[in-house]
Amino acid sequence: MYIKHQDNPDIPKTESNFSKLFLRFFFSIFVTVMITALSLQYGFNSLIQVFMKDAINTYYQDLVRGSFHIMEKDILQQPEAFWPEYMESLQPFFGYPISIHTAESLHLTPQEREELLAGRILVQEKGELYHKKIENSTAILTMGKFQEPNIFIPLNILVWIAFILGFGSMTLIWTYPYARKLKKINHAVLAFGAGDLGSRVRIPKTSSLAPMAMAFNAMADKITRLIASHRELIHAISHELRTPAARIRFGLEILRTAERDTDRRRYTDGMQGDVDEMERLLSELLTYTRLNGTTPALQMQEGEPGPWLIKILKDFKTMHPDITLDWKLEQKGTTSFEPFYMARAVKNLLENAVRYGRNAIFVHLLFEKGVCCIHVDDNGSGIAPEDRGKIFEPFVRLDPSRSRETGGHGLGLAIVFNIMASHGGKVCIETASMGGARFSLCWPSSKKSSSPA
Repeated sequence: MYIKHQDNPDIPKTESNFSKLFLRFFFSIFVTVMITALSLQYGFNSLIQVFMKDAINTYYQDLVRGSFHIMEKDILQQPEAFWPEYMESLQPFFGYPISIHTAESLHLTPQEREELLAGRILVQEKGELYHKKIENSTAILTMGKFQEPNIFIPLNILVWIAFILGFGSMTLIWTYPYARKLKKINHAVLAFGAGDLGSRVRIPKTSSLAPMAMAFNAMADKITRLIASHRELIHAISHELRTPAARIRFGLEILRTAERDTDRRRYTDGMQGDVDEMERLLSELLTYTRLNGTTPALQMQEGEPGPWLIKILKDFKTMHPDITLDWKLEQKGTTSFEPFYMARAVKNLLENAVRYGRNAIFVHLLFEKGVCCIHVDDNGSGIAPEDRGKIFEPFVRLDPSRSRETGGHGLGLAIVFNIMASHGGKVCIETASMGGARFSLCWPSSKKSSSPA
């Protein structure tokens, strides 16, 4: 069987070796079944021999007791010297060997010898060979060893052939749809590797291969999103860098023709500002890239976020003395968080509130239902519900109130989103009681208490 890729010639043609899959399943399961069956049979027979040996011997002795009695009675009517010849004359009338032996000529254990000389019937070879001492004599009358008829040999062969064919048919019925699903997975993987980013595995959810298919589809979706995100990111970066680069180029051209020192300093300061803007963009881009796509190895700390948050707010208030910044810690509790990145998320929201609010910010920390939340409210114009979903995408600005003139590069809220995702939490937007926007940072808390702050 071959997988044909007619739509994309770049996909390599690979052989789906169904026969190899069938043989592997057949022999592995067949060998397992045979080993298990033989082991169980051997163990069962061993247990029977150990726990039911006396009952089995008694059963075999009862089977031949009458035959031994009749033969012994008939033999005793003959002189002992003629017993061997007499047994030979009787042999044609028996379908199994009969003979006369001495105890010394037989391979007996001391226990078997004692049992035989005591006049009891001795059973050997699992009921296929019997011995009994003739009364008032040391001679041993032997019957067997019994032979199975030759018909069982071809019959056993036929049974084994039927078993192998039936087992092979069942294996084929099971492996064929399994191989078809593997073929679909193989085709999807090869197509995706050849550049077909829309390739997905479509198999029933009830299949045993469904977890593999779902894992591949999830991986393919994530890779597709990352590639699309990186393309958009590269496009946005080129767009963001084009303006300061153009201003620097224009400043250099003007600087060559400037005659006064004041003009040169003015153009030099302008180019320095453009360079600073590019550095800030690259710094934010580095942070966003580090947090985007994979969960970073955060150095989580366990503790109360209240003192940590108060320090951040006091430092921020010192840097923005013209802003009215108030806060409230409603409850005490502990949670696990990474101080540096979580501080970055809080500061980004505070900067956002300064940029788009009207000089008033209120921060509220509380614990409820196993979740720690930090609410940052401003008294600006707020964010429309239809814009709240896309504002966390990189390089997104909402016009007219949230444009480039207000500062920033559109990465701050995207960074906040990724920081909260790395903490197993989320950031959401509501309307604040102050009339502006409320940004809420929420992530799982460790425990909480109802004692007031």
